[in-house]
Amino acid sequence: MIGDDISVYDKLMNNLKGYAVPYEDHPQQSTRDFEYDHPLTGIENDRVPNIDGLSFNIDGLDDLSFNEIQLIHNKLSDAANMSYMREYVEEPGGGGEELFTYYQGTTGPYVDKRLPRTSAIHIRNLRNHVNSVFSEKKRAIRDQEAEDLLPTLEKYLEKHRKTNPNIYPDWLKFKFKEVRWGDLYIQPIINLEKLLKSGQSISQARKTRDFITKIWNRLVNANRPYSRRNKDTVKSPSVKTTYVLFEDFKDYMKNVVNKKIKPEIKNLPRGKECVHSIIFRYRKTLNEIEIQIHPRFRSECTQGYWNRFDTYEFEKEIKGILSTYGWREGVNYTTSTNKD
Repeated sequence: MIGDDISVYDKLMNNLKGYAVPYEDHPQQSTRDFEYDHPLTGIENDRVPNIDGLSFNIDGLDDLSFNEIQLIHNKLSDAANMSYMREYVEEPGGGGEELFTYYQGTTGPYVDKRLPRTSAIHIRNLRNHVNSVFSEKKRAIRDQEAEDLLPTLEKYLEKHRKTNPNIYPDWLKFKFKEVRWGDLYIQPIINLEKLLKSGQSISQARKTRDFITKIWNRLVNANRPYSRRNKDTVKSPSVKTTYVLFEDFKDYMKNVVNKKIKPEIKNLPRGKECVHSIIFRYRKTLNEIEIQIHPRFRSECTQGYWNRFDTYEFEKEIKGILSTYGWREGVNYTTSTNKD
């Protein structure tokens, strides 16, 4: 049965077809007393398997609770710990022709228990499917907890901003952007015009962002111990950051940079001749909050001895023009050419 309505069990059986090898399920070929004694031998034939006393319907896993899925996940993880084995013809001194392959349990009640390859592969495929269901349920729990925390954190931000105005300049604000994989993501938002008028360093945005994420994470995790050793525990939500947004950057580029700043630079001596372009951009990285401004010169002006263009002096002239608009190198912009 192939299609959108195919059951989970049938999908697992379809995935198993490529692993069925004719000779591997014939322990009678062994020259010693060999039998499949693993309790899960033939589990692939059960739509409702029983694993160490626990029965469940493979097609009904989504309807089970988190704790029920967790128990199934743990039992399957033990059952899926196996070693790949080969059976040989017994000959004096060891060695001999390989007859067939099988698997052998290595954990808990399955230690040294033999089972066919098809059963072993089915157990691992089933374990992987249960693990995906288990992970999705853990994610759903974290997402809901993060959503529940959002109003509290927003109120905290409002109160913290009123009592600490020195780290919350009027050109900077924060918005909760989304909940993703159980974590809250906040985005720093900068008003460029206000930043330039303030004369403050753009680095304050990064300092404030890092400070409030640390404070929020302490509040969120204060009563939620999480063990890295125990993967079954649900990690509490974290407050993370995403790249900065300059809310008026496009308008500033259109109305100020393109109409005023660039023409002034081009009108400098040899500006039209030697300036290829002027870069105005901000970096979209998680760590850096940075605006880059730097010219690109034509190669014919920077190469050769007699016609060489003094880029150092020209860049000083550019800095002078930029300063009349509030731009200060090392404070609110950099000439770095590093890319994201």
